[in-house]
Amino acid sequence: MSSVAEDKRYYEKVATELSSQSDVESYVLGAIIAYPDEWAVKMIERVTPDLFTNKLNRVICRAVARLFDSKSPIGPLSVFLNIEESGELSSTFGDSVRSASEVFREHLVKMSTFSSPATNVEYYWNVLVERSRRRRLAVSGDKIQRMATDGEHTSLEVGAYAQEVADFAMASVDDEKVVHVASLIDEELDRIDKVSHGYLNPPGISTGFDDLDGLIGGFHRGDYVVIGARPSVGKTALCLDLIRSMEIPTMLFSIEMGRHQVVERLLSGASGVPLYTICAGRLGPSSQQVVEESSDQLVKLPLWIDASKRLTTRDVYRRIRRLSGEHDISMVMIDYVQLMSHHDRHDNRQQELTAVSRDLKIIAGEFNVALCVFSQLSRPDRSLKKVRKPRLEDLRDSGAFEQDADVVMFLHNPKEGEEEKPYALKLAKREHERSIKLIVAKQRNGPTGSVDLTFVCSTTTFISGGKEEVKDEPDF
Repeated sequence: MSSVAEDKRYYEKVATELSSQSDVESYVLGAIIAYPDEWAVKMIERVTPDLFTNKLNRVICRAVARLFDSKSPIGPLSVFLNIEESGELSSTFGDSVRSASEVFREHLVKMSTFSSPATNVEYYWNVLVERSRRRRLAVSGDKIQRMATDGEHTSLEVGAYAQEVADFAMASVDDEKVVHVASLIDEELDRIDKVSHGYLNPPGISTGFDDLDGLIGGFHRGDYVVIGARPSVGKTALCLDLIRSMEIPTMLFSIEMGRHQVVERLLSGASGVPLYTICAGRLGPSSQQVVEESSDQLVKLPLWIDASKRLTTRDVYRRIRRLSGEHDISMVMIDYVQLMSHHDRHDNRQQELTAVSRDLKIIAGEFNVALCVFSQLSRPDRSLKKVRKPRLEDLRDSGAFEQDADVVMFLHNPKEGEEEKPYALKLAKREHERSIKLIVAKQRNGPTGSVDLTFVCSTTTFISGGKEEVKDEPDF
């Protein structure tokens, strides 16, 4: 196994080879020291010791940060005194601390003698960031090679580390986290104007159900949506109906069902041929032809299916990132979230699912996708004559789903709890449809309410039925 010392020695070697940038480092640090009122506030969070290859500059960078945090004056003398008090010179240079002190004093005076403090500091900071990232990638590449050949790591461990390196390489430098509201208002007014004049499509992704679109305006990229239901009410059915209706690049994480079961349901829903006949392979000539014609349409769906049974939020993150590099993924579906786990250990299941929900919320925003998770609800009290409608508190195992989600919806069977009839009797009496309510229990930017759907039992699909019924005020 590679040691920390080996990594450090290799880092110093690469730093020497890549760095002809001592003047660039001194320019950025010197601007902060010589003109702290102008540059310390702007750059202090972005200028970190890992950007520098020169040991002196790393020591200076830490001293400047300490002075800034303590609201002390920043200048060549104060920086030098702070370093002396911290003992960093002796810990960094050992026995040669006396000669290092002289070099250091000259170095500080030299770097703080800039005549044009506002010229190109941002540009040279970007140069430092780019070269720092390249050094890290060079070290990581060598580490991957050593891990792959040392006989102490599995291929999965090497691949996981390589994926982390790839994620780092693809990540952008977020140096504009704070934006003035004026620029945001201008952008939003411009967007509204373009939509109103037909130059830009409305932001919502149509669900394929008109009544639902009228209530929530479709799914929105960046939103975290939770759809809950009790067992056997139709979570997977609605998931696949949405995928077929939206026809947008979608990643489906099917933890409950295998890939072939998902495809069987897609074929049944698209063709109208009963699911049980497709599963059993009992298709007559006409049904066979309809299924084949429907399959021609399904193969064109921009849909990618991951049926891993052990899925963590880290897996979701990595697979979306990899797929997003090739395709503009707009939608992510997870069926269902209680079967997920978190990559870190937690004391109990509630804490684990809270961490899962938080990570999924972050993923939706980072990749700008509509992320829709299906959730199991707590089982109803069977002692009651009539089962009540689902509520937000019914989301199982964690209240984080309710808090984190932008939209929460529930599938509800109003006749749930009534004595169930045998399936054969249902067919004989033509009871092959079921009325279902899709309840919008929370919507950050709009009203709550419900829409009527009809569940077709033979094909396990939903069709629209009824009008939206808005009952509550917007839940902001």
